[in-house]
Amino acid sequence: MKKKDLEQVMLAFFILFSIIFTIGSFKMQIGTLNEPGPGFLPSICFIFIGILSLITLCRSLINKDSFESYKNEIAINLQILQKPAVMIIALVLYACVLGIFKFLISTCILMLILFNLIDANKWVTSIIATVITVAITYIVFVHWLGIQFS
Repeated sequence: MKKKDLEQVMLAFFILFSIIFTIGSFKMQIGTLNEPGPGFLPSICFIFIGILSLITLCRSLINKDSFESYKNEIAINLQILQKPAVMIIALVLYACVLGIFKFLISTCILMLILFNLIDANKWVTSIIATVITVAITYIVFVHWLGIQFS
């Protein structure tokens, strides 16, 4: 199987995947823009994935160039996506460890990672920005809003 054919099969899978999960997310309460339900964000994400996959599949079917002509462009785009990928991984890990390490420690680690992504050479600046950010969020949530972190 050629790489272009494999790409088209993969895109068709993504379209099918997005249709199935969009239908599943519609079974949950979607809600409104003012009061979104639990199915609102997944439905938006899966619709977006489906539309992008459909556009890419159409371009792949129309374009006669092979996948190899895009190889260098894809390699460059992957380098651009490294920081966003680290951010997404950090946010997912934050959500996973928030219940274990609680708010202060988890948020300090997350903010340190995110500030380090901005400028990895300045650790002192990252640490100071982390302390300030966590202190401000703690004051806002605990003292002003009255939310208690257990």
